[in-house]
Amino acid sequence: MNQKYVLLLFLALCGVLALAAGCTSPTQPTVTPTATPPPSAVVSLDDLLLSPTDLPEGYSIVYQAEMSPGDPNCTREVCFIAGYLLSARNGDTNTSSGIDQAIVHYNVIALPGTLSLVLADQLPSVASGNLTPLPDPGLGDASAAYRFTLQTEGGPMEAYLVIFGKGDIYEIILVAGPDTSESLAMEMAGMAAAKLP
Repeated sequence: MNQKYVLLLFLALCGVLALAAGCTSPTQPTVTPTATPPPSAVVSLDDLLLSPTDLPEGYSIVYQAEMSPGDPNCTREVCFIAGYLLSARNGDTNTSSGIDQAIVHYNVIALPGTLSLVLADQLPSVASGNLTPLPDPGLGDASAAYRFTLQTEGGPMEAYLVIFGKGDIYEIILVAGPDTSESLAMEMAGMAAAKLP
């Protein structure tokens, strides 16, 4: 598969991915301590990636990498620490469909209010767009789902996004293209959530 195409499609699906750039607001939630160790203390993030057997028939992993490290000594209230990305496609043309997964470790535990902060930090162009809320998938400690239109070089593309978190680990599942659907986004998010400790 053409690596340049894969990278361009990945960037189109994820917008301008702000790796640890941080987006804060004055109404950020207060960090709540937990009695048990957070998932990040007991699991390696790359162990949470979807595997080839988790993907629908016809999809294959085309990109998988650790994200640029964040700042564990960050003094802001919401800070990116570490993460992994995975992209899968069912072809190498402008009409192919994609499944993207981001697993990110932050310094705050997952709450309904922190989901939007993490989404804005990771995918600012998507978070600031016209997102249509979908029913809460009920994953992890907090979750949300959205439908939106992704603008690509090949024209507008329907896309679905699920964000959820458990402890201080957050995941974003984004699917886009003619062979994707809300049910596919929920299915992939459910498989990803099942891997969390």
